[in-house]
Amino acid sequence: MRNPHKPPRNWTDVRRILSLFSRPKPAYTRADVLTLTRTESDDLDRLCAVHDIRPDGDLFAWEDVAFLAIEERWPIRRIASVLQRHRRPVPPPNRLVTLHVQLPLHQVHTLKQEANRLTAQRRTPWTLSDTLTLALSSWIASQPDLPTAIAQADHWPLPPPEEPDGAKASEERWQRPPRRGR
Repeated sequence: MRNPHKPPRNWTDVRRILSLFSRPKPAYTRADVLTLTRTESDDLDRLCAVHDIRPDGDLFAWEDVAFLAIEERWPIRRIASVLQRHRRPVPPPNRLVTLHVQLPLHQVHTLKQEANRLTAQRRTPWTLSDTLTLALSSWIASQPDLPTAIAQADHWPLPPPEEPDGAKASEERWQRPPRRGR
């Protein structure tokens, strides 16, 4: 007999990502959360305690499920890549761009070690790009004087945090990727 909390074999990560981020529902049952995030029941209880997630009975809000998927499963690059490949909307500042970066060898080794650790911890492949993105997101979160548009873009795909005094972020700067040489 199949475990009802174990995802069907035909559920790929691509299908999970599309279901959660392209066709979100306001709330998900515990069984849905286990399927969508590839999480075991005991792990879900632990993660809810760690991240202070409180379901309403058996129902989890979309924001909580998406947060768990981002924090514990897939890097933002993977989510954006799947959505872009399947022609789902990705806000301009969150679209993936390829650029050439030069780093000292010790930083490359550090990124590789962290990518390997995250791959083992989250049971999904992490790349150097994913690891660097995570480090930059931590840095962005620690910078109180960054423009609102950057902070909101870094919060995607979750809803942006509330703005004081109803301020709106300007997106005009994010409509195109940076030109080469900048």
